[in-house]
Amino acid sequence: MPGPDSTKSTLQVGFRAFAANSGEIIDKITMWICAALLVLMTLDLLVGVFCRYVLFNPFMWTEEVSRYMMIWVAALAMASCVKRGEHLSIRFLIALLPQGVAFVLDLFLRAILFAFLVILTWYGIDLVQSNVEYSSQALDISMAIPISAVPVAGALMLIQLVIVTYLGLTSREKQKDSE
Repeated sequence: MPGPDSTKSTLQVGFRAFAANSGEIIDKITMWICAALLVLMTLDLLVGVFCRYVLFNPFMWTEEVSRYMMIWVAALAMASCVKRGEHLSIRFLIALLPQGVAFVLDLFLRAILFAFLVILTWYGIDLVQSNVEYSSQALDISMAIPISAVPVAGALMLIQLVIVTYLGLTSREKQKDSE
C-alpha cells in the first residue's frame, strides 16, 4: 500500500513533467510565431524595395510594418532566451565560485530578474492602455498593437523564468535525494 510519501512524489513528478511540457509548448509556439514574422518581414521588405526601386512607386507602409514585426520578433524571442538560459548573464564568474555560493547567487539573480519582469509587465500594460487612442503614421493602427509586445514579452518571460527555476530546483532536490 503506497504511503503519503509516494503520493507526494507522484504529484511532484507529474507537476514537474507538466511544467517542463508547458515550457516546451510555449517555447515552440513563440518560435513558430517568430519564424512566421521573420518570413513576413522579409517579404514585406522585398515588396518595399521592389516597389521603390523597380516600380518607382513606394508603398508608405512597408517600413512601418517591418519595424513592428521586428519589435514583436525580438520581444517573443526573449522568452525563449530565458527558457534556454541564453539571456544576458555572467556565467563565467558564477562558475568560479563554490557551488553553494553560486547556487545562492543564481537564485538571487533570478529573484531580481523576476522583480524586473513583474515591473516590466505591469508598466507595459499601463503603457498599452495609455496609447490606445494614438495611431501609427502610415498604417493608422492603434499604437497599442506594437507596444503590447512589451507586456506580452514580460509575461512570457515571467512564465518561462518560473518554470526554469522550478525545474532547476526540483532537479537539484533529486540530485540530493540520490546521493
